[in-house]
Amino acid sequence: MGARHRGVVGLLLVSLSVVLAGEGHFWQLTDLHLDPWYQPGADVETKCRNFTDTSNPKAGLFGDYHCESSTTLLDSWLDFMRSEYGDVEYVFWTGDSSPMNENYPLPSDDLQMSQQRVFDIVQILTDSIQSTFGPNNYTTILPCLGNHEVWRPSVFYGPEDNRTINILHTIGTMWEPWFLDQNAHDDFFQYGFYSSLIEPGLRLISLNTLWCDSGNVRSWAHKNGDGNDIMFSWLEGILAQSLSDGEAVWVIGHVPMSAPNTIPYCSDQWNSLILQYASIIKLQVYGHTHSDFYTVFSDKLGTPKNVLYVCPSLTPESWHKDGANPGARIYTYDKETKEILDYTQYYCNLTKANEEGFITWEVEYSALSDYPLKSLAPSEWQSLTDSLETDTTLFEQVWQHYHIEHASECDEACKADFLCQLEKPTEKQYVECKEKS
Repeated sequence: MGARHRGVVGLLLVSLSVVLAGEGHFWQLTDLHLDPWYQPGADVETKCRNFTDTSNPKAGLFGDYHCESSTTLLDSWLDFMRSEYGDVEYVFWTGDSSPMNENYPLPSDDLQMSQQRVFDIVQILTDSIQSTFGPNNYTTILPCLGNHEVWRPSVFYGPEDNRTINILHTIGTMWEPWFLDQNAHDDFFQYGFYSSLIEPGLRLISLNTLWCDSGNVRSWAHKNGDGNDIMFSWLEGILAQSLSDGEAVWVIGHVPMSAPNTIPYCSDQWNSLILQYASIIKLQVYGHTHSDFYTVFSDKLGTPKNVLYVCPSLTPESWHKDGANPGARIYTYDKETKEILDYTQYYCNLTKANEEGFITWEVEYSALSDYPLKSLAPSEWQSLTDSLETDTTLFEQVWQHYHIEHASECDEACKADFLCQLEKPTEKQYVECKEKS
């Protein structure tokens, strides 16, 4: 895991795709949380899996804000992306395949959730994404692990543990056609992270954030073996080599590498790397939270240096009590500089879809069109954050986007916490910000 080796196969593949000046696009798919047992008309109290004779609310045709993604919702989502922008350069699948509601019974007593059932769902989604974007021979699909690729969720062990080895080998085999070179293949099978040169001058890093997940009790107890140390040492080598080679870098991951989503060790280490290599890291995208926000990374002088983006989920169920509308996001980038130029967030109004009997996917907002931004530079996002403190109309707009047009009221304490998340990426910074609020 020292110096980076260039995969000959990967170089041959990327050399076939000559990058011309202009704009490119990529979709981010995240937190699909497919529930194959979702049943329209089922009791919402059973997570939309079982029918009862109670007067409880019933599951809608396409979904419910308190339940996971139905197969019908998934199919509509993928069909929309293919028809709207089928020939994108990339699809980034940033984790979480299986349902979160592991404590609720499945439709039959002889069915129990297990790691094998999680694998089955990962395979279903892998096949669906491949059939949607793979046949055009133009789009490159690049995935990363989420905390719901493991059973039980968020319980992830060290790299030497047989349970980890089984997970990485089983999922790695499903995703094998998507690895662009042998080193990416080998690194994922051993550690769950990888890196590839995806076009001349552009390197993709896919993180394994499960060892950093603040929801993983083993992370707090430092019982993950050497996973984090290995990943950060590997990252240091990759980034140093990319800087030397004049490469731009894009980073994808599941759990946002910022407080309060990751343990303090990881947010500190990541913040340090981001500030050191801010000049070449052109993109960070994550999922996990089922919400829409960003976080600005600034140096000790307060100068904004980088920004991470968190994309909302497909699943309507959320940590937020009222759930959220399903979403999909496409990014536009400059093929020459590799800078992100804009992104457009799509969504469907789930209530309306269930009432009308069909789903309409529509634009929720565009970053450049709907926010007072001149570009997507970190300084612009910091200026937006500063404005949110006093501009109540702008704050309400951003807050609605956070919940994908299904937000509840945000009081002063809620607002203070939200603003801290937008500009304080380390645990220490985040805690100090909340204490001052």
